[in-house]
Amino acid sequence: MTALLTSLALFGTAWLAHLLWWRIALPRRHTAALLLLFAIVPVAAAVLAPALPAAHLPSAAEVPGVLSLYAGAAACYLIVYTGIEQTSPTLAIVRALERAGGGGCSQENLAPLITEDLFVRPRLEALALDGLISRQAGGWALTTRGRRAARAATFLAGVFGIRENA
Repeated sequence: MTALLTSLALFGTAWLAHLLWWRIALPRRHTAALLLLFAIVPVAAAVLAPALPAAHLPSAAEVPGVLSLYAGAAACYLIVYTGIEQTSPTLAIVRALERAGGGGCSQENLAPLITEDLFVRPRLEALALDGLISRQAGGWALTTRGRRAARAATFLAGVFGIRENA
């Protein structure tokens, strides 16, 4: 039980630090900042652990399990966060349908929701900021890092049987 509670405490601490940090000032690179934050929390906990009563600490044998659960929760959180940090086309459609009430929306009402300014440009800017793409004459191109990310995404999509336009 100590291992589970320790993992939850680490995750809760990271989440609260994330909330506080974002309320004070949004970092320029959200994903990199979250990765750093989720990496720092267990290190800080290890530094502070000697000041806590031994009864509240996981045993040495439990530490790999604590870190595995924490890392898994942090990875899931990062995946979810990327889905909410920018407006999702699906979420925009669902919100429009909710606002419309029982009458719903026609395809003509929904089409203007998906614009270049709202969906394409912010994603291109985020990819450029993360060094995955660069501006080229007349458009954008993958960087070396972007090609590696694209190959990894294509591989994982194949592993999970995800169609290209799913």
